[in-house]
Amino acid sequence: MEINNLKSILESILIKWVHAVNIRAVKEHRSFYKGFGFCRYVLINRLQNHYVIELLGFQPFTNNPSFIIEDKPNKYDLNFFINGGKFFKDYKGLNPIIKFKDVNDYTCKTGAANLFLTVTKVPEFIEEFFEDYFHHNTRITSPIEECELPFNLPSDSTNIFLHNLALVSQVQGIYSFRRHSTTIVINKNITTIQFKKFLKQLFNVGQIDWENIYGGRFKFQLISELKSLAYLNVDETAIDKFIQLISIPFAKALGYKSAKSNIRLQISSTELKTDKKYLTPDFLLEREDGYYDILDLKLGLLNSDFAFGDWTNSYFSSYAQKLLGQLKGYQRYFSFDSNSDWAFQKYGIKIKNPILIGIAGNHNNFNREVVERALEGNIESFRLINYNQLAELLKTKI
Repeated sequence: MEINNLKSILESILIKWVHAVNIRAVKEHRSFYKGFGFCRYVLINRLQNHYVIELLGFQPFTNNPSFIIEDKPNKYDLNFFINGGKFFKDYKGLNPIIKFKDVNDYTCKTGAANLFLTVTKVPEFIEEFFEDYFHHNTRITSPIEECELPFNLPSDSTNIFLHNLALVSQVQGIYSFRRHSTTIVINKNITTIQFKKFLKQLFNVGQIDWENIYGGRFKFQLISELKSLAYLNVDETAIDKFIQLISIPFAKALGYKSAKSNIRLQISSTELKTDKKYLTPDFLLEREDGYYDILDLKLGLLNSDFAFGDWTNSYFSSYAQKLLGQLKGYQRYFSFDSNSDWAFQKYGIKIKNPILIGIAGNHNNFNREVVERALEGNIESFRLINYNQLAELLKTKI
């Protein structure tokens, strides 16, 4: 099935589903907890044999739901996307707790719901990753000594549905975390008719289970979803899109009034030597004084030894300098009157002594003491944090 058909069908059925759940709730005088709702951001990864559809983000149940749907090519195998952290070849011979079997029928599904699967016995590590850990206390699968993976999926599998799952892997001493609020795995050979039938089985407007609404999630799960994206080798724009959906709490968590994302800054000055017509910083953050600081997002999943080892200072400093150079390029844009006048007239943006902020890395590869040593001597206005630190800041704002 072509990706455009998949996106169109998926969006139509999701809109009908959210609308139907909301209408039924009104008729039956049910009320949702104010922090309970449905996804807003749909990320589709195109693998070699499958489409993997992740329902992320948050919006309340309403009569007029809206979705941001985008697809990304992914050069990694299905198991990399599901489990994270390692290439498929590295899973060969590893023993999973659960091994799904191919159902060999495009109209059927195999799957799992409300499970916490872990192969590590480090409770502090689990609690750090999984914000709604306490919701799964009675459903956690205890670590099994001989298992290295939470679960494994065959490469020729057809339809798999995952709802409210958390997975913690430990392969060759490296932890990886994956949060699946709702994930649907579809074989590319499925036809349009089969895909519609399959989705209608999942999101059946005639049979709504109030105890387990497919696609439903709590707002605070956004933090775990963000951490999960940061532990996955996805395109940077996927993390960017996700954070755009929480731009208000994101800005407040960092100490700002508001945030503007992906503003196209027209290059008006002839003195700025570049072939580009626009510059597009990831975020411009509004300070209390009305001026803006500049922020750029990078990958969460960096090299696993990125901030460890004797060679770290020079290697990490080089990376930080590249990030700083990109941020200073945005800052330099505003040093020309014709550019700054255009940005103010168009968007009300004004820059004065901006703080330059970079977000990159995660728990596996970001040692704060090493980072501070690597950045020693850099300008005071440059700040670098990782996604785990961002998640901590967001906890009181989501």
